[in-house]
Amino acid sequence: MVEVPCRVSWRRGLGRRAFVYGKLSGGEDGALFARPVRRPVPLPVGGSAVTSSSWRPGMQVLDYRTHDGDELRILHYEDDVELVVRYLRCAEIVDR
Repeated sequence: MVEVPCRVSWRRGLGRRAFVYGKLSGGEDGALFARPVRRPVPLPVGGSAVTSSSWRPGMQVLDYRTHDGDELRILHYEDDVELVVRYLRCAEIVDR
């Protein structure tokens, strides 16, 4: 299993609106976001995503919406977009 370094913004799941650094990984049970000195947090899977370029060179932002309307933002390297989408099991992906 490959861990993807990224930053996640998710108020409901992480308790913070700001981006939090950690690593995204996937397994049979879905996606997990692990951050330093904290327990891994399971991320909801099967939602829709919109990708856009970040102001940081070589990075992209994935705006992810779950089935129940929850919103996550994931800042990741451009080369990791396929892994992020696979781990989140995105039903629909749109490029901006």
